[in-house]
Amino acid sequence: MSKNYVSKVINVATKEVGYLEKATNSQLDSKTANAGYNNWNKYAEFFDKKHSDFYNGGKNGFHWCDIFVDWCFVTAYGYEEGRKLLCQPLHSTGAGCSYSAQFYKNKGQFHYRNETPKVGDQIFFGSDPYHTGLVYKVDSTYVYTIEGNTSSNSGVIANGGCVAKKQYYRTYSEIHGYGRPKYDAEPKSSTPTTNTNQKAKKVTAPTVTFKVRTGGKWLSEKAVGKENKAITDIAIKVSKGSVKYRVHVKGGGWLPYVTGYNTKDANNGYAGNGKAIDAIEVIYKTPSDITNSLGYYKAKYRVSPIGSTSYYSYQYDNEKSNKQDGYAGAIGKSIDKFEIVLSK
Repeated sequence: MSKNYVSKVINVATKEVGYLEKATNSQLDSKTANAGYNNWNKYAEFFDKKHSDFYNGGKNGFHWCDIFVDWCFVTAYGYEEGRKLLCQPLHSTGAGCSYSAQFYKNKGQFHYRNETPKVGDQIFFGSDPYHTGLVYKVDSTYVYTIEGNTSSNSGVIANGGCVAKKQYYRTYSEIHGYGRPKYDAEPKSSTPTTNTNQKAKKVTAPTVTFKVRTGGKWLSEKAVGKENKAITDIAIKVSKGSVKYRVHVKGGGWLPYVTGYNTKDANNGYAGNGKAIDAIEVIYKTPSDITNSLGYYKAKYRVSPIGSTSYYSYQYDNEKSNKQDGYAGAIGKSIDKFEIVLSK
């Protein structure tokens, strides 16, 4: 009889990282083709077509974070064993996170945030759970997850449209708790053979570079600006990963997002239109190799308004928690200095 080792479901989930939901009910098995935001996906189709008695009805086209977790278990352990590990009955309402969490609670297999998570736990977010994922790693500070229908941006992103790896502080208030399937104990593995002639590739932290234009001239890289001279354009690039950013023009509105770094490209090389900027929004996306080795990074940035000797508080990405506005600046007040770093 095959053993229900936790490593099996983690391996299945890991292979799905990067999958994008589809715009229509087509090309569902492709990781990236036909990408869209209509919740069509191969995980729900699997249950709808092959195991229609797993849920209480068809699920394709609906939010699918919990469906993704269920698919991983059934793929790893088979239909019956997977369903038992998830504590779900036939014709289950377990595609919904709150119901899925309750099934664990009914079996006495639920552990709240103040308890220690374990690899293989199903993590639930929200006091009335609205999002879920699978724990693949735990350390003294963070819990690391693989989630469906999320994004790689920081924080809980429900209905984000892709499968991604995430990490959270174990004390994060949005964590409701953990459902804990009853896995079989893993066999003791032998010491792996190591090729001593091959050094492990060192992963370095990402960095950010920027330029600002003031008085019609671009300043040197990382020059924050000039006292009492309005910044009119900003260009930003990162060494790894990707960044998108936009600015708000005083007396106008938000200009379109840009992703490039080229002071000669007015379409996508920088943000601005030659007029005074009063706010900026920056979003950094951490690549998977850095996420796996070093964790998630965010754009940490701030601005100073003309006439002030100090900066406004730091803004992290476009977050709005902890008294953040989602951008740095104050609408109506031109800025003369800008700073940005990448920070965990």
